[in-house]
Amino acid sequence: MAKVLAIVQVGDEWECRCRKQDKEIPRFAGFQWDSGRKSWFTFDSSKVQDLRALCGRRQIKVREAKLPDVQIGPWKGHPSLAQDGPEFPIPPELAYFPFQKGGISYALDRENTLIADEMGLGKTVQAIGVMNADPIETALILCPASLKVQWERALDEWLNYYRSVGIASGPRWPTTHIVIANYDILKNHHDNIRSKTWDVVIADECQYLKNPKAKRTMAVYGDNGKDSIPCKRFLGLTGTPVDSRPIDLFATLRYMLPQTFYSWWEYTLLYCDGHFRQWDYKYSGSSNMRTLGAILRQEVMVRRLKTHVLSQLPSKRREIVELEATPEAIKAVKEEVTLYEQASSASFNLAETGDIVGANDAQLKALSQISKARIQTALAKVKPALEVIRDWIAGEKVVIVCYHRKVMDAFQKAFGDASVSIHGGVPSEFRSQVVDQFVKDESKRVFIMQVGISAGLDGIQKVCNHGVFFEFDWRSGVMLQAEDRLWRIGQLQGVLWSYFVLPSSIDQKFLQVNGQKAWVASSILDDPAREAAGEDSPAQPGHLF
Repeated sequence: MAKVLAIVQVGDEWECRCRKQDKEIPRFAGFQWDSGRKSWFTFDSSKVQDLRALCGRRQIKVREAKLPDVQIGPWKGHPSLAQDGPEFPIPPELAYFPFQKGGISYALDRENTLIADEMGLGKTVQAIGVMNADPIETALILCPASLKVQWERALDEWLNYYRSVGIASGPRWPTTHIVIANYDILKNHHDNIRSKTWDVVIADECQYLKNPKAKRTMAVYGDNGKDSIPCKRFLGLTGTPVDSRPIDLFATLRYMLPQTFYSWWEYTLLYCDGHFRQWDYKYSGSSNMRTLGAILRQEVMVRRLKTHVLSQLPSKRREIVELEATPEAIKAVKEEVTLYEQASSASFNLAETGDIVGANDAQLKALSQISKARIQTALAKVKPALEVIRDWIAGEKVVIVCYHRKVMDAFQKAFGDASVSIHGGVPSEFRSQVVDQFVKDESKRVFIMQVGISAGLDGIQKVCNHGVFFEFDWRSGVMLQAEDRLWRIGQLQGVLWSYFVLPSSIDQKFLQVNGQKAWVASSILDDPAREAAGEDSPAQPGHLF
């Protein structure tokens, strides 16, 4: 890459970030080396001027960023945390929770709002509540395809006045007041979408729009702010705005707060631990997370955890259930652990990286072998798990979360007509039928779902408060999202999630690493609320329990 370095100012200190082979540049300008942080720094602004001049003479590009001075701390007075709020219009026999009134009030005070409440706290209801409080003539609702019918039902139930509602499908674009469209078809309806200025655009599950160069992202936010969907108000809804990388938020923040987050370089330097390596620039880390979180809460974000509103919601508990190790299970675990250790010794740990980007052929082969081994381990867990679950379903309904279809099939074969299942291959229009079977038929005792299914499952929480996490995902956000299928509005009891593990397996490693990833996201999104509850500092990385 061309010669470039960065100057990052935090308070009265300036830090120079550059490639190792360019270290003589900040040294010549008078910067000092901090061996602990492994960075060049100075408190003398004149040396910063010298560095800029030196770079100018040598034709070196300089990227600069200054960390904003924002107040970080408790925010008990924040309107979204209000215990009670003004009365907003709502259909008869329905009611908002007090915290939902706070969210509606917060959104009404600004043009763009990111409603980032944890799953199950009624983000859809709050978005419709904004439309109730500020009546609209036109609205565009964007969501995954599996949520379109769910949005239609929610509008029918919660909207306080009549507006015609149509669902876009394929080449068809309805001429209704409110249009519901899935992200995947937006590129085919560019002119229809931009034929008017919408009173409100709602982007549900807006974490789908994290890649600025993806077609669906540009179909909503435009290309670097140009040709975005014209609207008077924008509401982004997501329960997982950040999984573990702040860069995932940049596209949404640049659109919602262009005055603050206009520069990709500044954002990555300040909040993504952006730094130069020998041949490239790395920005997949995290830095200054509490500052970023404070800016979001002050300017654009509503974020409540279930722990903030426990007086209005049931509690959630977790437990680890260690299963009996059969000879088959012991053999499977031994093979799995051996393959995992071999991959780790090759400096590639999938549980920590979370993806396979950058893996070489040998590492991809190792990952393929691990995946096959994990299927065998999961299948070996089924037999001892059945003994436990059969005892439970004698007195209650149970949800089982799996990763592989073969494992789901094994459970469905074992439970037969007493079970129903939903996986990624079940069309969205049939999911509600499966849910209705589980909810209405007392003989259906087991609901088997594939991890990562985040839509079309509303209702199971009304008849079930016990879940089994049988196979784990690499991503903490996906696992927490699965948990929230039960811990959400409509749940009238405390929720228990049982994590099934085999002795000496790598499942405990996944739980610990996922807990660390969840902490990164929590540090950005949730710190001040944690402080407001009386804690002195953020929770440290650890396991989910």
